[in-house]
Amino acid sequence: MKVVKELWLFKVAQILIEKYGYSLIDVRAIQEELWLNHPEKPEYGLIRLSLHKGFDLNNIKERTLKIKQAILQILPNVANFWDVEIDDEGFMQENESERIHVLISPEETNSSLFEAFPDIKQAFSQSEDPEKELEELKKRIQIVRVPNKPKTLIDQVKLLPKMTVSILAIITIITLIINGLALLGYDIIPVSILLGAYYKTFVLANFEVWRLFTAGFVHIDVFHLMMNGIALLNLGQFIERLYGSKRLLLILLNGIFFGSFFVFVGQGNILLVGISGGLYALLGVMLVYLYETGLIRQPMIQSQVLRMVFMNILINFLPNISILGHLGGFISGVMMGLLFTKKVSWLPLRKHALIAMILMSTFLVYFGVTNPKTEPYYQGTDQEVLDLAREFGLNAYADNLVDSLNQYYKEVINETE
Repeated sequence: MKVVKELWLFKVAQILIEKYGYSLIDVRAIQEELWLNHPEKPEYGLIRLSLHKGFDLNNIKERTLKIKQAILQILPNVANFWDVEIDDEGFMQENESERIHVLISPEETNSSLFEAFPDIKQAFSQSEDPEKELEELKKRIQIVRVPNKPKTLIDQVKLLPKMTVSILAIITIITLIINGLALLGYDIIPVSILLGAYYKTFVLANFEVWRLFTAGFVHIDVFHLMMNGIALLNLGQFIERLYGSKRLLLILLNGIFFGSFFVFVGQGNILLVGISGGLYALLGVMLVYLYETGLIRQPMIQSQVLRMVFMNILINFLPNISILGHLGGFISGVMMGLLFTKKVSWLPLRKHALIAMILMSTFLVYFGVTNPKTEPYYQGTDQEVLDLAREFGLNAYADNLVDSLNQYYKEVINETE
């Protein structure tokens, strides 16, 4: 029964957050107690949600009032304090000088709390799998919490999700290798191509389709890496905590691939590097989730999302930025977000998203094969990559690439004549 009551607790919190615009206050680890406030409606004041007799403490009332006093130093305009306990039966409401003490249950829904927030009654609806629903709600609540800031940089790093940090470490190491070789006198363009940058000639000539993925992990410019690294930390930890490490990686790779694929179909032979397509995919998934859950209606989240979208729109106007890569990544992210939805009313939309992804992939392959844009040609760059490969002992790769390039240029020349 405790799991069911805890589920009620989190459902009440979810309704207050998503339907009434409340925000969580980080007071303690999420267990049997949650504190919320509404910054724009001080008349509804501060709300503490807890399980009835959930704490085995003699001084629980004193502790609660101390926390309330500490919060009021930051939020001085709060008019009322609702101390709400949740149980499976019983009804009680006491109006004290310091608080309105309410006990709510599925049997008694006539308190003034239900008059102010009638949708709370939905929290007591039956659940087919309380444990699973509770786990999902805890994840959802965890996303909108404002955690206490760690004291040290090491503490902050420890709190970051492992997959996000691992991906950031990989792209950082590759960037350092590229720039390190550039400092030793090697041309940075052939080096980046050899290490996995997207280069259409090699994709067409030697069927190096893997470059549609590896391009996302290659960065040439350190500033570019820093910008993408900050975005990865912000978006990556949100998505990884919400969907887990495997889905984060799946979304990121899917976004990188479709971003590169859009460039492959829409542009000629260019050099493409950067994880931006994957980042736009993460952004697409996040926006779908916020809209699906109703969190987008929270003023704080709205302002953050608007800033993020505005910044990403501005980035597209910077020089050497691939708008097609960003567009492909974002569309794939929206599709993935719809595929991950658990909202019952969205199930038909999820099926349509899967069909749309299949159709989009089919059309991309068709147009990429039937209308390949091969120009311009950089045979000098091709030779530099070949020389670099041999210098690093990749003779087998270089020999195979020479044969492929010779055949490719013969076919291309014959087509243009």
